[in-house]
Amino acid sequence: MSELIDVLQKGYGLPDDPAHGGLITEHRLQAFSGDYFKAGSKLFSYSQEDLLACSAAGERRQADPFFRQPLPLPADEAPRWRELSLEGLEDFFLHPARFIVRQRLGIRFEEDSGAPEEREPFELDPLTRYRIGQAMLATLREGGDPARLFEVTRAAGEIPHGSVGELLFRRLQADVEVFFRKAGRFLPREADSARDGEWCANGFRLSGRISGLYSPGCLQMRFADVGARDFITVWIRHLFLGCLADSPSMPQTVLIGKDAVWSFGRVKEPAALLQLLLAIYWQGLGTPLRFFPRSSLAFFRQRSQRKGDERQALAAARRQWIGSEHFAGESDDLYYRLCFDPADALDPEFQRLAVQIFEPMFAHAEQLQ
Repeated sequence: MSELIDVLQKGYGLPDDPAHGGLITEHRLQAFSGDYFKAGSKLFSYSQEDLLACSAAGERRQADPFFRQPLPLPADEAPRWRELSLEGLEDFFLHPARFIVRQRLGIRFEEDSGAPEEREPFELDPLTRYRIGQAMLATLREGGDPARLFEVTRAAGEIPHGSVGELLFRRLQADVEVFFRKAGRFLPREADSARDGEWCANGFRLSGRISGLYSPGCLQMRFADVGARDFITVWIRHLFLGCLADSPSMPQTVLIGKDAVWSFGRVKEPAALLQLLLAIYWQGLGTPLRFFPRSSLAFFRQRSQRKGDERQALAAARRQWIGSEHFAGESDDLYYRLCFDPADALDPEFQRLAVQIFEPMFAHAEQLQ
């Protein structure tokens, strides 16, 4: 088009700005553009269909909520929902919206793994780094050499082949060993063990295996900073351990992370707090709960530090909910977007649940380091 205009300008005296001279009309990309239906516009259309499309495009419509009303709660005689594993209860509290959508509706969003890398990676992604680091920690706690995991890790395709993969593995091993040495003063001299347990109350049966046990209680290590997911899983297991019938006294649970060490002490009535969590779980089988671990934890901790300042607490929660250029917000999650309007998800119900779940937890928690 530009070449044709150049020829016309040079050979036939076409004005330098033919559009202003009325010789060229630039149409819009879509036939339903509003420019075709504005008064006084040089563009016009007689299409009734395009006019309706233009009007519809200009309307601000709010999408219908996915959950218009709660789902019927499962029948009391349905044992599947009342016979829970520890992992099942943890999975619920780590993501109540995903739990109800997957477990009750059978809807699953497939995770997009993205296009394969066209170049050799020179760093491990955070999830792979954590997974290999945890395996190294377990080996060190058993008195073994984490170097023995190299061939298995490379064969599984978790690290690149050749010298690059070996270098990444050795760097990670060095980091894990430094972390393990720093955590040494919290580690018991005795070998840890695991046990299976079962606890029943109010028609619920909770069962599972707890590892990392030693005489004072339980010890959990994470080759990562302590986050909301860690607090939730360790708290549930701490209460479960305290509810076991043959426990002589409420044990201590120690959580060791890269950035902090936390201790969960004696709970006077662990059964009552575990029943509270089960009641919240039962409620969450009927409607998605506005409990978002990262945002809820940010709200509760800021509220506690500011002595009940809801405004500052909500600001901290929104930072986790919306995210930034440095980290993804929780609101980007597809299950949250399906169940909630991101603009009003942090409502009073969100605030109530954050306090209800985290307040008993931190009333029994102490940061040791």
